[in-house]
Amino acid sequence: MNLVVNARDAMPEGGTLSIELTQLRVTKPKYAPLPDMPVGNWVQIAISDTGTGIPEEILPYIYDPFFTTKPEGEGTGLGLFVSYGIIKKYGGTIECRSLTGGAPGEKCGTTFIVNLAT
Repeated sequence: MNLVVNARDAMPEGGTLSIELTQLRVTKPKYAPLPDMPVGNWVQIAISDTGTGIPEEILPYIYDPFFTTKPEGEGTGLGLFVSYGIIKKYGGTIECRSLTGGAPGEKCGTTFIVNLAT
């Protein structure tokens, strides 16, 4: 839910929010979508928005507790931290891909990809 709320907040002028669910079967570790992803059946959830994107220089900090780019009083900085913790506790993975637009019309947005073993 937090990933969806963050996506909504990243599109103050409106945009597109999409949620995609895919089944994955990892048969050989070298073909896994992420390093150290064990062999097995997985479900992949991708939450994407066409919002402002996350600047590259802050990507390393997005899962840190109390880190937020929202104005004071609008965010605690705990949403991604807690989401990351829950996903990891259950043996899953989370990955963030983001593009920030510089020029008008340039594509931007963010996708969070969550993988959970089934």
